[in-house]
Amino acid sequence: MLLEIQGLGMDFPQGGLFSKSTLRALNDVSLNIAAGEAVALVGESGSGKSTLAKLVAGLQMASRGEIRFNGAPRADAARDDIQMVFQNPFASLNPVHDIRHHLERPLKLYGLNKPGALKELLEKVGLDESYLTRFPHELSGGQRQRVAIARALAPKPKLLLADEPTSMLDVSSRMDILQLLGRLRKETGVGLLFVTHDLAAARWLCDRILVLYAGQVMEMAASDTLLRAPKHPYTQLLLAAATHGVSLETKLPAKPGRANTIDPTPGCPFQNRCLQALSECSHTTPTLVGSEHQVACHLESR
Repeated sequence: MLLEIQGLGMDFPQGGLFSKSTLRALNDVSLNIAAGEAVALVGESGSGKSTLAKLVAGLQMASRGEIRFNGAPRADAARDDIQMVFQNPFASLNPVHDIRHHLERPLKLYGLNKPGALKELLEKVGLDESYLTRFPHELSGGQRQRVAIARALAPKPKLLLADEPTSMLDVSSRMDILQLLGRLRKETGVGLLFVTHDLAAARWLCDRILVLYAGQVMEMAASDTLLRAPKHPYTQLLLAAATHGVSLETKLPAKPGRANTIDPTPGCPFQNRCLQALSECSHTTPTLVGSEHQVACHLESR
């Protein structure tokens, strides 16, 4: 198994030096990704998607749980094995340096700066050598994101973390980047952890979808299965929002309210918004049940 995540939790202190309060960003998250597989993390803002990606990237240390890469602890993974593409291509590239600098630097760092390496790298993302002398401000958003992807591919990683790579782009550029990521999967065999709000993009690009809410896994299944027959009320709400083109807070069948992530107590984190909540939802945290299609909901045991 390429990536194994077991019982992952992440807490952030709240309220200053003398406060004991914590914000629980992730709670007991488990996930496996095989070599060459693509898994999407979906959920609204604040659900813990980007936090999970940063923990896998090694940018933060988890409060609890374990991350293993190729059978070894994440800390033992080579730096070049896991690379990340960030959400904002306007911020992830240094405006004072040209594109040659951005791509040569990782190639030199990992000893891969051979003749023709820059040309090959650019061709992988659909650009040519004329871009090497340009600066980020001279490129469109889609072109910048292609450069960012090329930079991530430079050390030939085994796992690519894409944190909402299309959310800052226009509609036409979004599809171009999705097609690029899909092609790179087939050509290089790289695994992909794809963070997104876009269920349609997740279905098109990824083999499986994992739904997060308030830092907990609500549902996980093959992409087509999950979106064709969602079992968790929150997944159903996400799908309704995507279908109607509205936010999760408006015109959808859900109670007003938010999950309590500050010093949370046992219970389903979605109970305050769920129209189907049961009595046990208020005091017992549901666990994932099922094999191919997993869901954490007390309704499944009824």
